[in-house]
Amino acid sequence: MEHRTEFNLANCINHWKSILLENNNMTIDNVTELESHLLDEIASLKESGLTEEEAFLISQKRLGSINLLTHEFSKVNSHAFFLNKIIPYIKGVLIFLAFFQIAELLIHAFYLFFKPAGIHNNSLNIASIILLIATIIVFFTAFYFKYKKQLFNFHYFIKIPVLVSIVVLSKIMNMFSVFLIVKNYMDIKNIKTLSYNLNIFKLTFVIILLIVSFLVYYKSKKVLKIAN
Repeated sequence: MEHRTEFNLANCINHWKSILLENNNMTIDNVTELESHLLDEIASLKESGLTEEEAFLISQKRLGSINLLTHEFSKVNSHAFFLNKIIPYIKGVLIFLAFFQIAELLIHAFYLFFKPAGIHNNSLNIASIILLIATIIVFFTAFYFKYKKQLFNFHYFIKIPVLVSIVVLSKIMNMFSVFLIVKNYMDIKNIKTLSYNLNIFKLTFVIILLIVSFLVYYKSKKVLKIAN
C-alpha cells in the first residue's frame, strides 16, 4: 500500500510564497497581501466542509497561477523590478571592494605584527605574497562550497549596509595602518613593495574571476541548450 505524506498547510504556503518572492516583479508587500487573500479563502472553504488540502488547492487556483500573478504585479512594480535587477550588481561591486580592502588590511596587520620581531623585509614580502595567494584560495573555496555544496550561509554578510560598513571601516583601518608603518618604521620603500604586491594580487584575482565567469557562463549555456 502506498504511503501518502501528510499534508502540511504551513509548508505549502511557505513554498508558494518562496516561489513568488523569487520573481523580480514581486515585492514582500505584494506577497503578504496575496497570502492574506489566500488564508481568507482557505478559511472560507474549510467552513464549507473542505479539507485543508482541498481548500488550499482551490484557493490557490482562484488567486491565479504564479505566472499570471507575477505578470499582473509587474504592471505596477516597474520600479521594484528595476531595483531588484540592479541590487545584485551593486552587491557584487561592494563584495569586490570589501574583499580587496580586507586583503590589504591583512597585509598591513601582518607587517605590523611581524616587523617588530626583526624579520627581514624580503622575508616579509615573500610571506605577504603567500598570504595573498592563500586569501584568493580561501575566497574561491568559500564560493565553491556556498554555491555548489550549499554549505555556507552568507546572507547577513552580503546585505548592502553591512558591505558598505565593511568597505568604509576597512579603508579607515588601512589608512591608519599605513600611518603606523610610516611613523614607526619610516619604511616608505617597503610600503611601495607591499602596494606593488597588492596590485599584482588584484590583477591576478580579476583574471581568475573573469576565467571562472567565462567557464560558468558557457557551462550554463550548454545546460540550457540541452534542456531545450
